[in-house]
Amino acid sequence: MPIKETPDTGISYEKAMATLWSKAYELRALVDSLYSTFNSTNITDLNSYRVRQLKRMSLMVDSFIPIVVKRKDLISTHIIHRCLSDSVVAFFLIYDNDDPEKVLLRHYLYILDGNYDRNDAVGTPDFSIYPESIRDNAKVLYEESKKNYEDTMALCESKIKELAYYKANIAKVNDLISARNWKYQKIDEPTKRVSWKTLYSNSDKLVPADYTSYLSEDIHGLSFSVENLEPSPKNFAGDIMHVAYLCERLMNYMERRMGMLWLPQVQAYYDKITPGEFKPQSLSE
Repeated sequence: MPIKETPDTGISYEKAMATLWSKAYELRALVDSLYSTFNSTNITDLNSYRVRQLKRMSLMVDSFIPIVVKRKDLISTHIIHRCLSDSVVAFFLIYDNDDPEKVLLRHYLYILDGNYDRNDAVGTPDFSIYPESIRDNAKVLYEESKKNYEDTMALCESKIKELAYYKANIAKVNDLISARNWKYQKIDEPTKRVSWKTLYSNSDKLVPADYTSYLSEDIHGLSFSVENLEPSPKNFAGDIMHVAYLCERLMNYMERRMGMLWLPQVQAYYDKITPGEFKPQSLSE
């Protein structure tokens, strides 16, 4: 059955794959060069945190390619594509801003929100159902995890309250903290969140926002995912080109916001990479 919602780029699978390979190769070199310097796990180190986010997205691209080339698996391709797309638009919302205080505000709200969700999801386990051999260890891990989430949330809130932007907008930012709303549209509407569809519409013109919702069919195992079991090569081309475009956007960000240029040490790292596993080939082979 033809997958009619797959965007038609007018580009062959082979050309799309060659384009992505080139962009993924360059992105990995740039990110790994930065990661060799900025790799702290401290959330207050903004440079390292951004680079770790970029590293995560680069790894997703690297995983995307062999799934297409070797497995010919459109369902898993869609899952990584959607996860990468969400990651990119969130990254740009948080970190692509001329005002460093607003960057830090969203940065800490983003981390606060994630830790709150994890802390809430952990709940209070019924340890009586655990085998006796691991029960004590499970309790220790649970207590350590809860403390880590709570300490991180407290740190995020304290860092937000150090900002000059907070001191000029105390009541409004307190509402943002209470709502853990890093996707706020306006500070005057602290509980209103920008929708994912709006984020795509505002920042991504290559693929319609409705297509990203179509990718959710495979993520959530909905009925239409069954139609993607026997894709043709042309069904991959749109996803491939969009992932290549996301790579380009990330590299553009690094150059604009992080001063990342094609420095000699980056070229040296680039020259060391062996990309043999990413060699383009036809899906018909």
